[in-house]
Amino acid sequence: MTRVLAAEFTDRKIRVNAVSPGPIETPIHRAPGQTEEEFRVYADKVGSKVPAGRMGKPEEIAVAVAFLASDNSSYMLGAEIAVDGGLGGALTMLLNDHLCVRTVVHVAAQIPLC
Repeated sequence: MTRVLAAEFTDRKIRVNAVSPGPIETPIHRAPGQTEEEFRVYADKVGSKVPAGRMGKPEEIAVAVAFLASDNSSYMLGAEIAVDGGLGGALTMLLNDHLCVRTVVHVAAQIPLC
C-alpha cells in the first residue's frame, strides 16, 4: 500500500513512506489496573521473543518518523522502515517446549504466540 500511495502522489510532490513498529512499550500493552511490576514481567516475556531482547521505546519510533519527515529522506518514496527489534519477516520462537514458526505481519504491537 505504501508503494502504491507513493506512486499515486508523486506528481503532487507528496512523499509516502511507512514505519513498521514491533512491540513498543506503550499504554496499549498495559492491562487496566496492571502494576508496574506486572507490566515489567509482561514486557520481559514479550521482549524475550524479540531478537533485540526487549520491547522498543516510543522514542525509537519517533526517530524513524522524524527522519522520514525530514529533508534527509527526500529521495525515499514508498519505503518501509522496520523498527521492530529484528522481528522482520519470519519469527522462530520456542514457547512451552514447542517450536512455533509464524509469519509476522507488520502490524503495530502484534507478537504471534502459539
